[in-house]
Amino acid sequence: MQSLSESECLGLKADLWTMSPPCQPFTRMGKRRLGEDNRSLSFHRIIALIQTVRPAAILLENVKGFELSDAWKKLLEALFHAGYEIRQFLLTPLQFGIPNCRLRFYLVAKRRDSADSSFSFCGSLPVFEKATEVSDMLQLYEKAIIRLPPPDAPSLPNCGCAACTGKLKLPASR
Repeated sequence: MQSLSESECLGLKADLWTMSPPCQPFTRMGKRRLGEDNRSLSFHRIIALIQTVRPAAILLENVKGFELSDAWKKLLEALFHAGYEIRQFLLTPLQFGIPNCRLRFYLVAKRRDSADSSFSFCGSLPVFEKATEVSDMLQLYEKAIIRLPPPDAPSLPNCGCAACTGKLKLPASR
């Protein structure tokens, strides 16, 4: 990543850049070494490229704590100077009915002069059904899983999931 050039990026013609930089420098376990950590070097290169390549939109995901880092400040500064509109969120899958409570940081940025009108910021996040009981949570989780392509593997013995118990009929394999 550190050797990635502006011309290489422009040649890809990528309108959306998705990023999930190494999270270790931003965690408590990583002692919040932030920008001093060598694992951050590729991210600093990307920040420099954003200012010159200026993709239409950017999506970044990282751990809670990233928003306290020097790297976050440098990213915001670069996005501001490059003319981006920015939205930031701390979200957990529990907000979407998924039984996982890992809080994550998300940043979405759109270049203000982008001709692409199909991308716009929503006023607020959609509200999802929330579960209060474990059985309700499992049902919500199974509803989400059914959207995935069906597995080719046979049912697992002693598995209690809806697919293996026959309570959930998966569509035939493609």
